[in-house]
Amino acid sequence: MSSFDYKKYGFCPQGLDFDQHAIAINDKIHQYIELGRVAVTPNIQEFTNRGVKLTDGRYIDADAVILATG
Repeated sequence: MSSFDYKKYGFCPQGLDFDQHAIAINDKIHQYIELGRVAVTPNIQEFTNRGVKLTDGRYIDADAVILATG
């Protein structure tokens, strides 16, 4: 496992010990997050024609949205 802090970005479901459970993550995703090419963004309120509106009122333009659940 890399030194990337997956917990910081919500990749570890609540109630599970990340070190005890295997999860499948693309081996390049941490690089794209660190470079700002991928944004991990919880709390989407709605999709717009150009991106997403978050529950805190911010709008984010998005080329693609990947939905994931635990």
